[in-house]
Amino acid sequence: MSQQSVVSESNGSTEGRGNGVRSGRDRSERAERIQAMNIERAKDPRSVIILPKTNEGFMMCRMMIALDRAVYRLRREIGSSISFDKAAVALKKVEDLGAAMKDALKKFGIHDAGVFGAQNDLEAPEVRVAFAARRNAYVFLPRTQSLRDLIYGVRHLDSAMLSCRLTSTDLSASATSLKQAIEVVKQVNDLTAELSALVGIDYDPPRRYEQLEGGEPKEPRAPKAPKEPKASTVSAVAAS
Repeated sequence: MSQQSVVSESNGSTEGRGNGVRSGRDRSERAERIQAMNIERAKDPRSVIILPKTNEGFMMCRMMIALDRAVYRLRREIGSSISFDKAAVALKKVEDLGAAMKDALKKFGIHDAGVFGAQNDLEAPEVRVAFAARRNAYVFLPRTQSLRDLIYGVRHLDSAMLSCRLTSTDLSASATSLKQAIEVVKQVNDLTAELSALVGIDYDPPRRYEQLEGGEPKEPRAPKAPKEPKASTVSAVAAS
């Protein structure tokens, strides 16, 4: 989790799974800490709150956390550990992603006017705090304008996909719009992975990402086995 982007859901940590009571308590305490941070950040009028309602929306929110971190580090290292040419290419890809997101929104009838506006972000502080307190809330404080635009796009795309699925009477007609939106999700994932690797940050796609468009879920990763303690020099000498 970056210092500026906060997510208010359990991360599914395997820590403490050997003890069900402790594991549940750890997850509950972590959720409470994140909820408190979300509420505090929601008081900042610059923050962006998303309450995702689709699987793709949840995925993109988690991707945005990593992408915000990667873009911030990229900009911080321009001309230092990252060349100007590499940085320019990478930032152009961020712009291209924003354009692809706008094109996908147009398929749902959402055009440029107001697409990336700060809709619902200037509500009364108590309303923002109430939203941020929800367990599915994501509260972002984007560190670059390009990421702020993308995060607004994620919020609109999530709502558009949900509306399309719930109200469409002709799925064959809406399939094109949904498929293009899913392609945008894949582009977000690919760019996040690419820029994270460029700046030396670990990135794992969100759970269920491989199930987009009906893909088969991967086998869950087994928890790492505890390392065997190394024999001390004293023990080795004694044994000999």
